[in-house]
Amino acid sequence: MTKIFVTGATGQVGSRVAEYIVKEKLLGVTRANDVICLVRNPDKAEFLNELGVTIVKGDLQDSDTISSIMNNGVEYVFHVAANCLLNQSYMEMYIPNVLGTRIILDAFIKSKAKCFVHTSSIAVYSSFLGRKKVYHVDENYPIGSLKGDPYSVTKRIAENLVSYYSERNPEKYFITTRLGPIIGAGDRQTVPALVDIMSYRFLPKLINGGKDLFSITSPYDVARAQVFLATRAKSVSGQAFNVARNPTNYRHMMDVVASYYHRKPPSFSMKYWFFKFTLPFLKMLKTILPRVKLIRNATSPVAVNYIGKSYIYSSDKIKEIGFEYIVSPKEAIYECLEHLDPEKKLVKVGKEKNTDPKEESLD
Repeated sequence: MTKIFVTGATGQVGSRVAEYIVKEKLLGVTRANDVICLVRNPDKAEFLNELGVTIVKGDLQDSDTISSIMNNGVEYVFHVAANCLLNQSYMEMYIPNVLGTRIILDAFIKSKAKCFVHTSSIAVYSSFLGRKKVYHVDENYPIGSLKGDPYSVTKRIAENLVSYYSERNPEKYFITTRLGPIIGAGDRQTVPALVDIMSYRFLPKLINGGKDLFSITSPYDVARAQVFLATRAKSVSGQAFNVARNPTNYRHMMDVVASYYHRKPPSFSMKYWFFKFTLPFLKMLKTILPRVKLIRNATSPVAVNYIGKSYIYSSDKIKEIGFEYIVSPKEAIYECLEHLDPEKKLVKVGKEKNTDPKEESLD
């Protein structure tokens, strides 16, 4: 009887990891309650309760609880929990992302568990928040320094910890997955921002014609990739893998949102240089009108650091050992939209289209 330990199980990825293992009966799991989920707030774990997994209240600083879970027959650990909220301070990031990871690792090496799957981010690469217009990034791309953006720095330190423990505990298996932007049910950043932009009928919806590229990976595909690697733990231990589907362009993303609301595909575009020119003014407006979502979105780190650039993250390494992505960008966006706005109230539905948008080909 195999037991699985998942942190961050109420989140976008962690919940899918738990669900995928339970429903597909993977990694030797035969009963839902053999998947143990560490949850800070059980009131937010309705989905997990319905799934039938074992829920344990606690957080990443609760070393006694974590040790107790780890020594209860756990064989695989999926460490997904992290603070990835925008505009957080370094210490707010450091406590869960670094100290929490160290506590989990300490408990893991002292237990009989044998496989540790660490959820990292493409933010560890030096390309993150870079100034070039196009980046091609595989697992050999340089890792960034320990200065700068709090999220990327804390994720780099956490990866260093995993490498340190891996080198000193060769009898155990350690795998790192570097995730790109996740879009699906639970997305609170990317698709909601596109929906907000779509709600302003007379504003430009595209920059540079929407030709820049952006990775979209479904949380379901991320869960599949992490479990896929865990089943090959012995042969891939000590390695890091990008988990980021081939990118799509912003025009395609806006077309999918427009289709969902039966609107015409957007055509009004703004030059990138003009967006940069107006950015200081928008940031000033943000201090005056902090509750206006459009201004918040336009000045957010996601917008400022992704718009006008193309990030192409290679997943060839995991594909070469047999993994395939199965959720298209369109499907991932629709999943998010149906979860975010099932009654289509956030954007006025257009009269231009009367067909079912799911039947239209936008891929």
